[in-house]
Amino acid sequence: MLAIKKITVLYDAECTFCCRSKSWILSQFHRIAIEFIPINSKQSQSRFPDLPDNLDELVVITDKGNVYYKEKAFVMCLYALSEYYEWSFKLARPAFLPLVRNAYHMLSRYRNVFSPNKISTNDDTLKETLAEFESNDKCSIA
Repeated sequence: MLAIKKITVLYDAECTFCCRSKSWILSQFHRIAIEFIPINSKQSQSRFPDLPDNLDELVVITDKGNVYYKEKAFVMCLYALSEYYEWSFKLARPAFLPLVRNAYHMLSRYRNVFSPNKISTNDDTLKETLAEFESNDKCSIA
């Protein structure tokens, strides 16, 4: 089996949470190279023409051609990071993947809530914000 040397992450460049996540990932020590490309951009479509049009989820493509979506893509991002490499194997196990799936879906659905101008320490305000975003979320990777 050939070792993965690089992953390409397709992400929502219009989403504040996605961009902050990208910055955090890039600030970490990497085991392998990581490239970020905005999802549904001309660059992503020309580089990966076999992927469906109008993707609405996090996608990771390895240099070996493997494609991972949603929570498995999230685990692959951890796989690329030195400090979280071992965790990626644990979280990819059948016993833990449902937990990762639930966390991924919650973070994906409410990622706009985590924008700096939306965070509130008041529980009632946070509940109202979550309810507002549940009905009006415009992020393309939910």
